[in-house]
Amino acid sequence: IRKTRVQLLLENFFDLVSVDDVKIAVSVSDRVAGALFDYWKLKRIAIKNRPLCDLPDPQKEADKRKKQNQEIRSGSDSFCASLEQEDKIDLEKLLTLRTDMEKARNLTYMLVRREKVKRSLSKSRQAAIAKRCEIAAREAERREQEAAAAAV
Repeated sequence: IRKTRVQLLLENFFDLVSVDDVKIAVSVSDRVAGALFDYWKLKRIAIKNRPLCDLPDPQKEADKRKKQNQEIRSGSDSFCASLEQEDKIDLEKLLTLRTDMEKARNLTYMLVRREKVKRSLSKSRQAAIAKRCEIAAREAERREQEAAAAAV
């Protein structure tokens, strides 16, 4: 009975949440909350009512460790093969992590370079404006002196 009730709830999961609940939880406008709710609902339906993110199951992890320990004790060849497979997977993860880190390093380098160029451009503009102000001040002073000389 419980299993069928859970299945029924999973099939109609979107009846358990309303747009107002989303609006309050996320603190957004009605329109954004509606769009977010619809996206979430359609995404959930598209993946056949599975949760959007899978949380690790501690029981499965414990069972997996127990099984590995039993295989270590028995010294089976399948455990060595599974270890090699896990090593390959770990190596692939490390390689993808390395490429991601390299991309991040390149992006930060480009950002630093861009900011240096911006700073240089800003200093140049500031110097040009200061020079214009200096020239304008000298010109105004010269005009005042000419007006004073003409008045005398």
